[in-house]
Amino acid sequence: MHVNFLKYIQSVSDGLKSEACGYITEKKIVFLKNISKYGNITFLADPSSLLKDFRAIRYIFHSHPEGTAELSEADFSVAQEIKCPTIVYSVQEKQFSIYNPKNTSLIYFSI
Repeated sequence: MHVNFLKYIQSVSDGLKSEACGYITEKKIVFLKNISKYGNITFLADPSSLLKDFRAIRYIFHSHPEGTAELSEADFSVAQEIKCPTIVYSVQEKQFSIYNPKNTSLIYFSI
């Protein structure tokens, strides 16, 4: 993963009051519209927006405008269901976490 992708997630997320969400492929980062009624505490993306690049998606991501980079139970469930590594960025802490459901590793870091 390119560190520039993480910097871009950080930059966009720092300017939002709702959760940013999207996905990363080998060559690009795609931000999706958060259609959740409660966008400041959860995210919901239209599943059809993932179809174009579905096989190329390497990571899904979202931000936490409030709170830590810790994944919620729902975050873990989604990652395990779709078998895709998940990145969470905490706006307050300026910290990332990456959870890989294939080996259940969880890493916290800052850039």
